Amino acid sequence: MEINRPKLHFTPVKNWMNDPNGLVYYQGEYHLFYQHNPFDNVWGPMHWGHAVSKDLLNWEHLDIALKPDELGTIFSGSAVVDEKNSSRLFEDENGGLVAFYTNHYEEGGQVRETQSMAYSKDRGRTWIKYDKNPIIENPGIKDFRDPKVFYHKDTGKWIMILSAGNKAMIYISENLKDWQYVSEFGENLGAKTGIWECPDLFELEVANTGEKLWVLKFDLVRHKENTQSQTKYFVGDFDGKNFSMLNPESTWIDFGRDFYAAQSWSNLPNSRSIWLGWMSNWDYANKIPANDWRSAMTIPREIGLVRAEERYFLAQKPVREIKNSREKIHGEEEFLIRSKEYPIEASAEISLEIEKYKDFEIRFENSLGEYVDLTYNSEGSKVIFKREKSGVTEFSESFEKEMEIGPLIGMEGDELKVNILLDQNSIEVFFNDGIDVITNLIFPKEEINKMSLTSAKDQVRVKKLDIWSL
Repeated sequence: MEINRPKLHFTPVKNWMNDPNGLVYYQGEYHLFYQHNPFDNVWGPMHWGHAVSKDLLNWEHLDIALKPDELGTIFSGSAVVDEKNSSRLFEDENGGLVAFYTNHYEEGGQVRETQSMAYSKDRGRTWIKYDKNPIIENPGIKDFRDPKVFYHKDTGKWIMILSAGNKAMIYISENLKDWQYVSEFGENLGAKTGIWECPDLFELEVANTGEKLWVLKFDLVRHKENTQSQTKYFVGDFDGKNFSMLNPESTWIDFGRDFYAAQSWSNLPNSRSIWLGWMSNWDYANKIPANDWRSAMTIPREIGLVRAEERYFLAQKPVREIKNSREKIHGEEEFLIRSKEYPIEASAEISLEIEKYKDFEIRFENSLGEYVDLTYNSEGSKVIFKREKSGVTEFSESFEKEMEIGPLIGMEGDELKVNILLDQNSIEVFFNDGIDVITNLIFPKEEINKMSLTSAKDQVRVKKLDIWSL
């Protein structure tokens, strides 16, 4: 058994994987493309790996979709359904799939990044690169990449948002081939000491007000203040050309160290909004324990907006499909976990109504004494995540650093809601219906087999606890 290969989370069959790319739903299949080095289990010449699923949990691995060419290697991007054949790339009016990606070319110490496209006539099984690539030349920007394309119904135009240094650039098109630059957003707002990557822009309904607003998400890499890669977002309005923010500043999406490059699926039915991210961090991604494969994706997550404390917040929770695989294994007093029950989902409602001794600790532990602590500190309503004793950690000093989140948002009186997904090498924690989230890797030498909740004076009341095998 590969102790560190997840059972619930997507991993490549072999070799290196990072950012999710080209997430699109088409003819009953969820497509997941990803940055892939098919020759080694460290970052290298980027291709697009490919898998499909009918339920977002069980994946069929397909052949590599896009390989490097004379324009360069294949960096991150997106995919859309050209339903009305606006590109005229398809023989009939039924259209097909169109993918957009960055060609990254290096020669003599010089780097050039341009935007290209490819299309598929057979449900994504094979891809034809557009014969007039690149579709957008580099305007003289070193970091110019990661096109996210979507259709904007109000204006009847295709929109492309690109990372461009420490800002986003927005282009529009009628035919997916000819693009016009219209605006930019974010210079000096979100990345004063780093660069933006993997932008996304999508509309969501605010759950408790009914408003419809737009979320602009970006990933921040080489951020000297935190020495880590993380993900932020703005909430605002988008008119088809310009994005304007409503919240006064950007907000962290995930307070752990291992959530990056998230991308939302396009063309989803039933007005759903779902994304997933790469579960790693550029501080140590090439160093984490691995055999002949490396990296995993987070669980696909439903995303929405809520209004709280006079601001708008993104909320995330595991996709509803996960409920179909639940098998309840414990009552409210037994916390031992058997190997065959991996992975585990635990959901708790904890009452903090007593005036003193509200602090508590949730610990995940194995028979070797390796453990992970999740500590709630009532002073400031903070949670501290510690993984320095979680198993193999010596590959990176930054991996051992503890994480803090708080004050927690969305508390209903004195009640704290916690939902936890525990897999072979990861813990994802969702507080208060996913307004605050922590995603972290762990590398125990044996499976975790015990979960405990303790309080200094036994003054914490667990109102509800459910534990499931998935």
